[in-house]
Amino acid sequence: MLRKKMYARAKLFLFRRLIQLSGYLLFNAEFPVRQKPSWIVRIMVEVIESEIATWNMEETLGAVYCQPHPLASYAWKKLVDVNSNNMGNWSSKEKNKVFGTQKIERLLVYQCIQLLGGNKKSWEGYLTSGGTEGNIFSLWIVRNYLRSLMPINRKKTKVCVVGTSTTHFSVIKAANILDIPYTVFPLQESTWTLSISSLETALVKLKKQGFVQFIFVLTLGYTQTGANDPIDTIDKHLSKIEKKT
Repeated sequence: MLRKKMYARAKLFLFRRLIQLSGYLLFNAEFPVRQKPSWIVRIMVEVIESEIATWNMEETLGAVYCQPHPLASYAWKKLVDVNSNNMGNWSSKEKNKVFGTQKIERLLVYQCIQLLGGNKKSWEGYLTSGGTEGNIFSLWIVRNYLRSLMPINRKKTKVCVVGTSTTHFSVIKAANILDIPYTVFPLQESTWTLSISSLETALVKLKKQGFVQFIFVLTLGYTQTGANDPIDTIDKHLSKIEKKT
């Protein structure tokens, strides 16, 4: 096994050197007016394959290139023909009947509700294709909920999404798709979390700009620092600020 890895790394090094030597062809070909030479493309594929061969798949569980669990592959092959694809928010009370793979999805959603200490009679949900879709869906629900709280003549009330410099980029993308303004609040440098001390000042500034409703997107477990925004503390401060205004 060790010899195999050493061979793969040596091969990878040689391929990279070869690409460096042929850099002009690789990076300066006028694509798509003029296609890259097929031998360059083959080298690029070989480099990627050689690099992947050195990875330890057991240490990268959950990555997109990780081998799926055999049981997951078996279940997918068995159910792919009856998979209903995107069902939307199927767990809505208006949709009581579910069929095929929807039953499995409903069961999983119910288990997640139970895990979070919720009530399946009042909580809803569905499985998304990933975090970006999940953020879009969540912001969409909150935006529409906030709008429902306002009188009919104030349906165009300005709503703002609030994050920090560590907020995942998909939240910014989701806010843009939903046409909700996004603003960045300061970080507390000692903890890499949302600054409590500057919270009121930042909110007052936004209110002067006409915003009256806010969607706070907090971070739990930032990748680089492991920081968690103090949700309970932030919630208490927001309640105090709301009472003042």
